Amino acid sequence: MKTEAETRKELIDKRLQTAGWDVNNRAQVAQEFDITVPLPDGVSEPLSPYQGHQFSDYVLLGKGNDIERFYRYGLLANPA
Repeated sequence: MKTEAETRKELIDKRLQTAGWDVNNRAQVAQEFDITVPLPDGVSEPLSPYQGHQFSDYVLLGKGNDIERFYRYGLLANPA
């Protein structure tokens, strides 16, 4: 069974490169991007290290403030 990193390199990275994205260029593609989100109502302190965070497998950095988030499962669910 392949690891998540192997699957990304073999499938997702190749698809992104085919679409014109350089996955090795951090100005174009951020990987394992931490997205801070508000805590639930009534919660003032995180109950775990991950509460208040969501993680995007890839963030494609566009022009200006445009950011497109692509999650591994979403990309695989809609193969090109």
